Amino acid sequence: MPPKLAADLRKHPVTYLLIAVNLLTYAAQLIDPRLQDRFATLGRGYLNDGTVYLYDGHPEPGDSLAGIEFGEWYRLLTGAFLHLEPGQDIGVAHIAGNMVWLWLFGRAIEPLTGHLRMLLLYLGSAIGGSLAVYRLAPDDLVVGASGAVYGLVAALFGLNLRNRTERAGAASLAAIFLV
Repeated sequence: MPPKLAADLRKHPVTYLLIAVNLLTYAAQLIDPRLQDRFATLGRGYLNDGTVYLYDGHPEPGDSLAGIEFGEWYRLLTGAFLHLEPGQDIGVAHIAGNMVWLWLFGRAIEPLTGHLRMLLLYLGSAIGGSLAVYRLAPDDLVVGASGAVYGLVAALFGLNLRNRTERAGAASLAAIFLV
């Protein structure tokens, strides 16, 4: 391994671990596309033969209740590690974009917060994003690390304000992400 990469891995292990987990999960999705229906963020729906269906209060034979509303709390976190597959909307660009932003912001934040706080910030932001989806669109099946990445953006903005560094840059970055 090149010395520069080894040094970067030692300095930002959580960022690289999170990227690796996202990429491994994506590879697993490509092997078994049913993982998306089984583990995506979902407020309420039906699961039948591995496929999620819209919740309408009238299950069909073979349907089982699925989603956070029905006790599948793990979906608050697992959906943040899944991404759109090739052929779905923006496909591979979805994970590529999220991983680029995670790499950029994770490497900026991890040295400022420490490894454990970086991990907790990312996971907490992922859960927070999923809770927002659950509240705003409980019938939608949602995947992606965007909520976690937005949490990193907010943390970097807050850290810059607290440390009184790069205020204009932090404000501009936050504005770009809000748009």
